[in-house]
Amino acid sequence: MLADIAAERDAQAAGSEPTRRAADRVDRARDALARTRATVAERNAERARWQQRIHAEGGRGLPGRMVPVEEHYDVRQAAARLARAEANQARARQGTHSPRDITRNLTDPDSRIMPTRHGWVQGYNGQLVVSADYLILAADLHNNPGDYRSYSPMIDQASDATRAIRRATGRRSRIGTVLADAGYASTTNLTCPGPDRLIALGTRHDLDNAAATHPAHGNPPPAATARQRMAHRLRTPTGAARYKRRAALVEPVHAHLKDRRGLRAFSRRGITAARSEYRFAAAVTNLLRLHTHLAATT
Repeated sequence: MLADIAAERDAQAAGSEPTRRAADRVDRARDALARTRATVAERNAERARWQQRIHAEGGRGLPGRMVPVEEHYDVRQAAARLARAEANQARARQGTHSPRDITRNLTDPDSRIMPTRHGWVQGYNGQLVVSADYLILAADLHNNPGDYRSYSPMIDQASDATRAIRRATGRRSRIGTVLADAGYASTTNLTCPGPDRLIALGTRHDLDNAAATHPAHGNPPPAATARQRMAHRLRTPTGAARYKRRAALVEPVHAHLKDRRGLRAFSRRGITAARSEYRFAAAVTNLLRLHTHLAATT
C-alpha cells in the first residue's frame, strides 16, 4: 500500500497527471466570457435603441452612462476568471502544481474519499447507462471521483448490450442520443466517436436560463469549438427539451439501487467484489422489471 501511495505521489510530482481538467476549465471560462460579452453588448444595444426613441420624442434620455463592453464589471470578472484558468493550465503543463495529499483506507485500500451532496464518504463511484424504458444497459464501479473518464467505457458497454439485445430479439435496437450531465463534459468526450450526445456544460439552472434568455436556432457557426457547438445545441428548443429528460430517466434508477436494492453500502470490500455486487444488483433490477412488465401484459 505504501509503495502504491509513493508511486502515485511521484507521478503527480512529475506532472504526469492529465491536464484535461485544466484545459476544460479554460474552455468553460472562454465560453463564459464570450456569453458575458454578448449579453452586455445586447444590453447596450437595447439601451441605445431606447435612447434614440426617447430623444425622438423630445425627452432627455436615460440616466447614467452606457458602460463599454470591455469596461463592464461582469466582463472584467469573466476575463479575470479566464486569465486565472489559463495560468492554472500553464502550471499544470509545467508540472508545478502542488500534489494533493494521498491517503488510503486500511480496511479497503481500493476505495477512495468521494464528495457527495451530504459531505464526504469513503466509497466508490457508481456509473449507469439507462435506456428510455429504464433498462440498465451498463453498470460499472471505479474509485475516481470524477466522471469524465468513464464516458467512453460506459458507452462501449452500452453498445455491446444493445448489440446483444438486437441478436436476441431481432429488433433493430440502437443507441439514439446519449444524455449526460456536466460531470462528463470534456473536449475529448464531446468529440470522441460514438452515438449522438447531449452533455451539459453547467447546472440545470444554467442550462434553463441560457435556453430561455439566449435561445439558439439552426446550426452553430462553422468555426465554433466543440464546447460552443454543444452549448448551441443545448440552447435550441429541441436540445433543451431533450436534455430535460435526463434526470427523470437515470436518477430514479440510481435511487432504486440505493433504497430498494440496499446499495448505500457494499457488503464486501475491494473494488472487484464491490463491482460484482453492483452489477448483480443491476441485473436483479432488470429481471424484476422484466417480470413486472410480462405480468402486466399477460
